[in-house]
Amino acid sequence: MGRMRLGTGTFGKVALALASASLIVAPAAAQAQTPIKRGSAQVVKPSKLNGNATLLFFLSIAVVAAAIALLPNSDNGDPVSP
Repeated sequence: MGRMRLGTGTFGKVALALASASLIVAPAAAQAQTPIKRGSAQVVKPSKLNGNATLLFFLSIAVVAAAIALLPNSDNGDPVSP
C-alpha cells in the first residue's frame, strides 16, 4: 500500500484552506477590535540612571568582551567528532 503524502487528500486541502484563511483574517480581526484607552501613570520617583544608560551599555559590552578574551582556550586542534 502506498504512503499518502500530507495535504493530498480532501482533508488536507480543507485544512490548508482553513489555515491560510485564518492567516489572512487574523490581522484584520485584531485591528478591528476597539482600542483600550489607558491613561499614563505619574512618575513617582525619577530614575537614578539619568544619562548614564549609554555608559552602562558600553561598560557591559566591555565586560563581555573582556570575559571572552580571558576565557581559557581549550582548543588543542583535535576534531570533536570521531
